[in-house]
Amino acid sequence: MEKIHDINGKKFIINEDPNMVRVEEYRVGDQVMVLKKGYGDTFSMCPGVIIAFFDFQSLPSIQVAYLSVEYSSAKIEFQAFNANTKDVEFCAYAGKDLPYGKDRVLTLLDNEIEKKRDELRDIEHKKQYFVECFGKFFSHAID
Repeated sequence: MEKIHDINGKKFIINEDPNMVRVEEYRVGDQVMVLKKGYGDTFSMCPGVIIAFFDFQSLPSIQVAYLSVEYSSAKIEFQAFNANTKDVEFCAYAGKDLPYGKDRVLTLLDNEIEKKRDELRDIEHKKQYFVECFGKFFSHAID
């Protein structure tokens, strides 16, 4: 039985044979596109790669690493897909047309690394200040 579906203004004819079963084959290393639900009714798509299959007896899972790129940041995030996963899904992806290039992502990741280095330097400075200025209060502590 064929049925016409309207998806975002485009019409698709889909054969809905009740005996037909769709089987997709994935391997570790396959490129995928992750669709994740945001706030309200918003969704975002992120390129990813399958990094592992876990054959848990109670809940077999697929682990996907995906790239989440915002205006000023890029993050590698991880998502487990199994029977309990909600508000996120993935499908096969050829990986050809990304809205950003490798150089842009590397620049964003480098910027994030520098921010974290600045945070680390700030915490180290606070520690040094504590030792120098507050150390005398703790010099008479009983062990």
